[in-house]
Amino acid sequence: MRISSSSIGLLAITSAIVMPLDSANAFADGCLTWNANVTPPGGGAVYEMVYDSARGVTVLFRAGETWEWNGTFWALRATTGPAARWEHAMAYDSGRGVTVLFGGNNGSVLKDIWEWDGTEWELRTPTTGPGHRTGHVMAYDAARGVTVMFGGTNEFGLNAIGWTWEWDGTSWSLRLTSVIPSCQAHSMVYDSARRVTVLFAGCGDSPALTAHTWEWDGATWLLRSTAGPSAYSSRSMAYDSVRGKVVLFGGRYAQDAHTWEWDGTNWSEYDVPGPPPRENHAMAYDAARGATVLYGGSPYDYNDTWEWDGVSWTERNKLSPRSTLPGHALAYDQNRGVTVLFGGQAIHAEQNETWEWNGNQWAFRGTGGPAPRRDHAMAYDSARGVTVLFGGIGDLKFGDTWEWNGVAWTLRAETGPAPSREHTMAYDSARGVTVLFGGLAFDGTDWIISGETWEWDGTSWSLLAVAGPPPRSDHAMTFDNARGVTVLNGGRDDDVYFGDTWEWDGVSWAFRGDSEPSTRAFHVMASDSARGVSLLIGGSAYDNGQIIRDDVWEWDGNSWTESASVDASSWNHGSKMVYDSARQAMVMFGPRGGALWERVSDETLAPTLTGDDVVTTKNRYLTIEARHPDRESAIRVLPAHLPTGFEAFQDVPMWISEPREAWELCPETWGGYCNTWTATLSCQPDYQKWGSFGPIDVSHEIITPDARFSVQAVYRGCDASNETLFSSPLSVSTATWGDVVGPFDSSTGMWTPPDGRVDVPFDVIAIVDRFAGRPGAPRKARVDLYPSTPNHSVSVQDLSAALDAFRGMKYPFLPTAPPCGG
Repeated sequence: MRISSSSIGLLAITSAIVMPLDSANAFADGCLTWNANVTPPGGGAVYEMVYDSARGVTVLFRAGETWEWNGTFWALRATTGPAARWEHAMAYDSGRGVTVLFGGNNGSVLKDIWEWDGTEWELRTPTTGPGHRTGHVMAYDAARGVTVMFGGTNEFGLNAIGWTWEWDGTSWSLRLTSVIPSCQAHSMVYDSARRVTVLFAGCGDSPALTAHTWEWDGATWLLRSTAGPSAYSSRSMAYDSVRGKVVLFGGRYAQDAHTWEWDGTNWSEYDVPGPPPRENHAMAYDAARGATVLYGGSPYDYNDTWEWDGVSWTERNKLSPRSTLPGHALAYDQNRGVTVLFGGQAIHAEQNETWEWNGNQWAFRGTGGPAPRRDHAMAYDSARGVTVLFGGIGDLKFGDTWEWNGVAWTLRAETGPAPSREHTMAYDSARGVTVLFGGLAFDGTDWIISGETWEWDGTSWSLLAVAGPPPRSDHAMTFDNARGVTVLNGGRDDDVYFGDTWEWDGVSWAFRGDSEPSTRAFHVMASDSARGVSLLIGGSAYDNGQIIRDDVWEWDGNSWTESASVDASSWNHGSKMVYDSARQAMVMFGPRGGALWERVSDETLAPTLTGDDVVTTKNRYLTIEARHPDRESAIRVLPAHLPTGFEAFQDVPMWISEPREAWELCPETWGGYCNTWTATLSCQPDYQKWGSFGPIDVSHEIITPDARFSVQAVYRGCDASNETLFSSPLSVSTATWGDVVGPFDSSTGMWTPPDGRVDVPFDVIAIVDRFAGRPGAPRKARVDLYPSTPNHSVSVQDLSAALDAFRGMKYPFLPTAPPCGG
């Protein structure tokens, strides 16, 4: 049974009952929640990529996620299958139409082999093979129908670089154990025109490595060249089958942005514009569109997509700012309801891109206007409807003032404060001026720490004060609309870090204290006008080593109050934050992984369950399916009515625990295996992004037939002991004992849902069918009736339990464990 409800929701019970958001119910202050929005597939350098020629898509595996690129956009295809890992290898087996993944490292060196058919991953279990391996390379030899694997390191850290293995889809064969000398940072592809596997590596003893190009014909490795690209660091290669060229890009400790091609005899270098320098990126050749696809890389967690046509590089899927933008600036344009981002640094080059975020997606607005720069500052002038930008550093030291009206940038002044960087600005809406304080000012010879206060009135700058906060840079500043003052906190003067708070009223600075928060710089601060507080997050300090601040504080004009701690690692050193007044959300963009975070106001968070007295299709399980993957919550189950013998559990709240992946026989594949997620009940809340798992079967001895439960959810950050912060309860009932199906539908060849009674001709035969693994039998969870806590298996005991139910006998089990608090 599948019941449809709202499309905007958090949780479904029995796979379909949804909790939509309800703005009528407000949460307390502690319920503010951060949500991350990352342009897929996300940055990082722990992935591999291949081209699936049968389906015409490029397949990427990263962090336990499977993504596919169709030439226009990325799509997330699976979050189950191989565990997250790095230094694994993949190849596409065109003969069998599957992507092969082997080994890698997730803290332990792995030796598992998986295959992706475009729908699901299958774990293969050959009796022998290479053993634990990380840092190896693979390519598919189409002429011989085998996947070639070379090199790598085993679980003991021993170098197995000279070993060559081949996988035929069923078993591994060790083909060679020597010949190639000690090599590292290698890449490998198959040249279909010449029917050889091409390997490029740095060989010899470090640091004096030599670039080697080898070819494997299925029997012997042949050294073809010791010239060409640099021998160092992690490059990536792809084979262009239309032009018969091996394409190589990047590497050398992320300092190389050169493109090379191998024609079978020589390497040729192309000095053309393209992706910024990088290493550990992924490449694959899209034969249908005649393009070599490049994605991501390190060390700045790139999440960009590029394509090479043999002549030039083109950036594709430009859907968000670069993930590597420390030194960018944000401002919120309240007239148009968008957050404006400009500039920042992407590895060795400053940027001059303008982007806007409307709460749903990024829009690229161009590269015209200010020169590329970083460490500038911006503020939005609501009276004149423009975003004001000042200063920064790039090829020059900037002291210019620009304004963005939503269409174009205009240079407004080149006089005023000295060229500056690492300063802050805030717009004083009460007086209609933009306030600038501090930073590093260039005096024509050197950078000098500044303690000056300037104001911009839309026409010119005025120096208003030199007294007030001590000179500093990398501080945080925001304008408090409710009290009409600019609030400043923290910062540093070289290795001296501040923890003081000051307020500027347009005439003078007032010292407001320095007891808390703790000293810091590089933090972010913005004013929440709906709640009348200024929010401060994160930062760092230095005391014989870097100290990361991961705390959250709120300033109400009189005192600081610490809020719930959060993980600030995603936005330290380079994040910026503004307040979106239209959506009552804090918006923060961080340079690590291209993550845009939002902290949503109380009024938008309260969930409500929908549906009443829903009868499940399961006897011994509750099945949940979350609809909102980015919202962390805990799910509480309260037994509202239990049968005789279970009285001790009545009205005792329990919580759904962390889901765990399980594998079971999947009759639809006639003896194959499919994965499912299972969970049980515990005594403590477990906050999860439930939507990332899919359907989850929850079992426990209190989840028994003929019972009714009240199910509620509460968001992370809320007081789980405060009943007013929970969603409205959803009443869920389990099916009758032993009732697993209704009559068999001969027209469809399928069993119908439970009909409220136990019939031997139907229910017992259906269990036998499931036990026998026949297609069309009901899901295992429905017929898993025994023991007291279901074991996700169907056996003869389950059949006996159904017969007992038919004869009217009592349950074959009673609760064995005391309830929470019992």
